[in-house]
Amino acid sequence: MSEPAALRAAGPHASEGALAGVLRILRERDRFLVTAHRNPEGDALGSSLALGLALREMGKTTILYNADPVPRVLKPFPGAGEVVQSLDGARPGDTVIVCDCGELERVGPEMLSRRADFRFVNLDHHVSSQGFAEVNYIDPGACATALLVFRVLKALGHPISVDVATNLLCGLVTDTGSFRYSNANPECLEAAAELVRCGARPDFVSQKIFDSNEEKTYRLLARVLGTLDITKDGSVASVVVSTEMFEQTETGPEHVEGFVNYPRGIAGVELAFLLRQIGPEEWKVSLRGQGRVDTTLISAAYGGGGHRNASGCTVKGSLEKVRREIDERARALLAPG
Repeated sequence: MSEPAALRAAGPHASEGALAGVLRILRERDRFLVTAHRNPEGDALGSSLALGLALREMGKTTILYNADPVPRVLKPFPGAGEVVQSLDGARPGDTVIVCDCGELERVGPEMLSRRADFRFVNLDHHVSSQGFAEVNYIDPGACATALLVFRVLKALGHPISVDVATNLLCGLVTDTGSFRYSNANPECLEAAAELVRCGARPDFVSQKIFDSNEEKTYRLLARVLGTLDITKDGSVASVVVSTEMFEQTETGPEHVEGFVNYPRGIAGVELAFLLRQIGPEEWKVSLRGQGRVDTTLISAAYGGGGHRNASGCTVKGSLEKVRREIDERARALLAPG
C-alpha cells in the first residue's frame, strides 16, 4: 500500500493529488464498499448513499454499509433501504470508501476486525481526521462531505442522477443548518443550486429531515429544555439528556438529533453544549459555536474532534463535574484577550 496522501488545506483545488488519487481508484477498481461513521446523520448517510449509488450507476459492484441502522427520518432517502449492517458480502481486496469519518474506529468494531482485508479511501471534512487510508481526501474548508462527493462526481464527468442529487442535498442541508451556518459559502450554494437543477427537491429534503419527528421526540424535548442552564453573562448555554428521560419517553439517542441547537439559538449565546448520558458516569458531549469560538479546542482535550463550530467528545464523571468542566472551558475560550 502506498503512503497515505492527505489534504488539510481548505478549498476545492487545495489537493489535486488527493482528488486525482480518488479518481484513479474509482476508475480502475470494480468492487467497493461505501460507509460512514456509526449513528449516521444527514451528511454521513447522504454522502455515502450518493457515492454508492453513483458507483452502481457506473457498473461497479458496491455494498452500502453502516454498523448501525439508518435513522427513521433518513429512511425515505434513495438507497437507504439497501444499507446493510454486516460485512458478510465484502471480499478481501475490496476498496472501502469511508465518508464523513476521520477515524476508522468510528466505523465500528466489525470493520476494525477486518481492517487487513480491505484497501481504504477516506473522504472527510473534519479537521481532526487522522489520514488512515491509502488516499485521504480531507478538506476542513468544505461545508460537508457531500460537497467532496459532488466534486468527485463532477471531476469524473459522471451525470448526477435525481437519487444521487437528493442524497447530496441532504448532506449539504444537514451540515449547514439549512444554509444558516457560516460554512454555507458560495461553492456550497452553487453546488446546491446545481443539485436542484439535477432534480433534487429542497422541500422533500427539508420535510424529511426537520418535519418528520415523532410525538415522543417532543415529549423528550420538553424534559430536556427543563435542564437549560445559562451562564450569568449569557454566553454559554447547556442542556442535559439522561437515560431516565429516554426511559420515561420511550426514546433513544436518535431522537436527540438537533436538540443542541435550542440552547445555541438563544440570543447572546456564543457556545452551547448538550450532555447525553451513555453510562452511569459517562457523557457524550455535543458542542456548537457561533463563529468566534473554536469548539474543537474543548473536544480535543477529551480525545474528540469535529469542526470549528460543531464538535463532540466523551467525558467521564458525574453530571455536575462534567457540566462544570465544559462550562469553565467554554468561558475560558470566550474570555477577552
